[in-house]
Amino acid sequence: MPLEKLEKRIVEEGERKAHEIEEEGRRKAEAIIKEAEAKASQISSAADAEANREIERMAQEETENAKMQENELLLDARNKAIEKVMHRLRGMTVKRVKKLGYEKMINSAISEANMVSPSEALTLSISRNDAKLVKGFSGRIRYESVGNGVVLANRSGTVKITATVEGLFEKNRPEIETMLIEEAFSQKRSTPKTRRVTVKSAKAKARKRRR
Repeated sequence: MPLEKLEKRIVEEGERKAHEIEEEGRRKAEAIIKEAEAKASQISSAADAEANREIERMAQEETENAKMQENELLLDARNKAIEKVMHRLRGMTVKRVKKLGYEKMINSAISEANMVSPSEALTLSISRNDAKLVKGFSGRIRYESVGNGVVLANRSGTVKITATVEGLFEKNRPEIETMLIEEAFSQKRSTPKTRRVTVKSAKAKARKRRR
């Protein structure tokens, strides 16, 4: 074979090989790029899904927190209203008992104390203004403020009888409060518009927090 033809054949063969290598490299590069793009898309989708889940979680948290704050405000308002009513009822109870059976309450307590201990061994604590109502007591009288009523006790402390209007009222306080709640606060109240939290607004807050 002449030298020129051999050289030409070698050159052509080299060019063909180079072209094949170039094509193969291009195909591999395209495959790598496609694979990388697919993985990037998967990662992006997973990241978006995770972000959406986080937003949903935060939105739920915002909603629950808002509801909790609203419930706390309603409970606080209810307790304040109840306490205000209870204060008025306490005053009304004192006036009513003093008008209808105050003296009887005081002397019934004295009679009860005398049944468990001689009067001489007892000390009766009472306000000076109410002392004139006391009957059938020969023990020691101590003038002091104990509320509206009397307190009787012996020195050892084994006997102590408290008979005050305030004490009677407090004894029945749970029952009175239950009645007030059932009568005045049992009806369901609609959520105030100013405190209403929608999922949309909660999600908006959640997105702001993520930023």
